Amino acid sequence: MEPIAGKRTQICDLPVEVLEMIFDHLAVSDLKNASLVSRLWSNCAFSSQRMERVRLKIDYCLKEPEDYLMLFNESKRQYRHVLLAYSSEELVLEHFIQLLQNFKRYVKSLKIRPNMCIGVSQLRDILLEVPNLKALSVHSRLWNSSDTQDAPFQQFPMLAQLSDLVLESDMALQLEEFDVRLIAPNLRSLDMDCDSQRALEAYKHFSDQLTTIAVFFKNDDYFLRFCEVKFPNLYKIDFYSDDDQFRDNEAVRTIAAFFARLKRL
Repeated sequence: MEPIAGKRTQICDLPVEVLEMIFDHLAVSDLKNASLVSRLWSNCAFSSQRMERVRLKIDYCLKEPEDYLMLFNESKRQYRHVLLAYSSEELVLEHFIQLLQNFKRYVKSLKIRPNMCIGVSQLRDILLEVPNLKALSVHSRLWNSSDTQDAPFQQFPMLAQLSDLVLESDMALQLEEFDVRLIAPNLRSLDMDCDSQRALEAYKHFSDQLTTIAVFFKNDDYFLRFCEVKFPNLYKIDFYSDDDQFRDNEAVRTIAAFFARLKRL
């Protein structure tokens, strides 16, 4: 009796359900390789919860804005995490906002890394496009980019889901337009210097709800005043100050009392 000749099943014939089970266990680099096999594999590799492991890097220092638009206007990938890098001299905001239209309602985290600084109006225009943002990192100083001092400033959006904020400098808080209390009322994690009265007020305002803090003191002016603030729900802190603070007995007692109050740490 001769065996019945049948069509040999190849890996490309695997059903989507099986592919997804396989792709769930692959590293991102392997997912990238798998996405090159076929359109089906490409759509499957970077979809669903696997997109949580991917950060889209838009670097206008390396590619022209038009190149990114051409590439992503044809993409159906629902990116959740985005990194924007650019030179301050480049006028790329319009291109970036246009690019965001493809997946803006899916964006959960955004990291902005210009070479020098970002205008407060530019940041506002970007945040208007990502209403579901949960984490924001601004690795730059903010500056007032209004053409005239008398021009009415437009409000930042209130981002109800924003719980994680990183600011390279507390100088952003010196701008009237940037009121972090209104922008992120439900903040849980704050990474920011505390070298101004407004920064101290921000930490006080969120003190009852913050669970993680990263705070750096460039000078001694607000260090001990910060240590008097109570953070009842804090369970993680990255804390840096000058060693000179620990040479004064009263300061040491204040610092010791601060950490003694952190019951969840």
